[in-house]
Amino acid sequence: MNKKVNIALSLLLALIMIFSVLSMPAAFALEALETSDEDFIVRDFVVEDDKETAAEDGTVNWSYTETDTEATVTYCDTSAETVTVPSVYRGKPVVAIAANAFDGTTGLANLKTVNIAATVQKIESNAFKNCTLLSAVNFLAFEGLTGDAAVPDITEICADAFYNCAALKAITVPKGVVTIGAHAFGFTYAASAYQLISGFVVSGYLNTAAYKYANDNAFAFSNLYGAEVVTPVQTFSVSPGQGTVNIGEFIQLTSVFGANTPTNTFVRWFSSDKTVAAVDKTGKVTGVSGGEVTITAISSDNLKTATCAITVNGPSSGSKVTAVEFTGNLAAPTVTAYYSTGSTTKYRITYVTTPADAPYDAVAFDYDNTYLNVEYDTTAKCYYLIPKKLTSGTDTVLLKIYSVAYPSTVFNMVNIKISDEIKGVQWYSFTANDGIPFIVTNLNAITWKANEGRLDFAVKLLPSNATATMDDIIISSSNENVAYWNNNNELVPLSDGVTILTVTTKNGGYTDTIKVTLSGTGSIAVLGLKFTLGETQEVTYSKSYDLSKYLEFNPKSPTNKKVTWKSSDESIISVTDKGVITCKKVGIAVITATSEENDEAVATVIITVTLAWWQKIIFFILRLFGFSN
Repeated sequence: MNKKVNIALSLLLALIMIFSVLSMPAAFALEALETSDEDFIVRDFVVEDDKETAAEDGTVNWSYTETDTEATVTYCDTSAETVTVPSVYRGKPVVAIAANAFDGTTGLANLKTVNIAATVQKIESNAFKNCTLLSAVNFLAFEGLTGDAAVPDITEICADAFYNCAALKAITVPKGVVTIGAHAFGFTYAASAYQLISGFVVSGYLNTAAYKYANDNAFAFSNLYGAEVVTPVQTFSVSPGQGTVNIGEFIQLTSVFGANTPTNTFVRWFSSDKTVAAVDKTGKVTGVSGGEVTITAISSDNLKTATCAITVNGPSSGSKVTAVEFTGNLAAPTVTAYYSTGSTTKYRITYVTTPADAPYDAVAFDYDNTYLNVEYDTTAKCYYLIPKKLTSGTDTVLLKIYSVAYPSTVFNMVNIKISDEIKGVQWYSFTANDGIPFIVTNLNAITWKANEGRLDFAVKLLPSNATATMDDIIISSSNENVAYWNNNNELVPLSDGVTILTVTTKNGGYTDTIKVTLSGTGSIAVLGLKFTLGETQEVTYSKSYDLSKYLEFNPKSPTNKKVTWKSSDESIISVTDKGVITCKKVGIAVITATSEENDEAVATVIITVTLAWWQKIIFFILRLFGFSN
């Protein structure tokens, strides 16, 4: 093709394109599209869970080691003055504080108080080495329990545990501690020698390890019995003195004292080999693997010991247990169990072991007994979960089921979310823009002026200790032309009038209402937007169209009609701030109009750009001669 032909074709194309643009109006008239007579809804009420904070004190850094069943604190670094050792790490109880975990020579310059979780059983040597400002050590009891059941699990405080903690002038030792190593506390170290801390006081119970440690080191001793007459432990044994148990089964041991019942009957239990048999704090011995083991009991008073010889019968026939899994409702990452004060609610635990013919398929459970308990019903021959406690809000506890025969390899876990059972709901308070809430016990009605802006709210669930997140309730306004709830859980004023607000619990369907009177708005707010074009529309390449004439407000004539326009693909369709679109190439784009006043009022239309018949002919000719793809 010669150059003249190319020029001629180009001029022809340009003239045709110019003519087509000039001959068409800037705005287009679409065929009338039928619209629905249904109410136009542009806003859905959305609720979200309150986000839980990651840690109580974000300035504390922790490190741990862990086994299948327990965890140990190995490192702590913080600039805080007070630290609380966590009771649980990744669903496992924290049972020990390792050597040098709190090393004052590498950090902890401000540490003054340490609260030790009730689950901690052992504090190793040099655990709190050179924490020079540390002045208070508190062993936390188990919450919600009383008497000996509340005694923390701490059993052993090793030698030099509080090495060179010069500011520590006193310590209270729980009655369950049966071993205190040399120079565990009450000493500084200088010039290659230990020095007694002047005026150091040990508080504890008479005849216990704390009493012995104080006497051995000439420390002052504060007797927690006070003036009470104490009957000491004279004789002490374990019943039965020996026993046999199969893998996965258990035998209950009890402590037996002499004729004169001692004041302090607290006993610690230990197994000589946990891989053969494990013993809990109550003396319950569970067979783990075939073999022999000695169970030792140590009395808190006078530190007397008694033993029991246990033989564990190992597997004899059948298949090895390869899996244990929760079933039914527990076969989920997280399930909810409701706790009610003053009543006991039980949940049956269902599970299966694989294969079914495994000889000793007994299971056991690991959990934080502060919040729940697992009991075996000898009549029903099944296990039950019983929620015990709720500290605040909801608590999620890891429940682990494992094969007693093979605990480290055969197990399954589920998160139990403990929540208070809701018995009712009440409106509680509203907060205006000045930030001052007005709270009443019987909230019947409020009068609200427009200049107070949007209102925050609070509801109270019944009983008084019941709690919920926004995901547990639904809030509605009977007249959304007066006021509505937005996604930030605020009441938004629209126009003068009266509306009834209703809060409804998803659990139980309990409701409460309040009458709200709004005055002084002086304007008509935007509730919603829609296009009268329908959801999709086909338009012609290279043309411009005014979409604003097809945009309808709800209500029809709001005070503020300003709209923000947006195209999903500016390379296909561009849009101006007045709603005029220009079709740049063949393709599909979504045009969105959003109310400037109410960002929840949104309208969209999907537009497809195509070629007119004459445009198709021209582009065909151009492609034929190599001018276009």
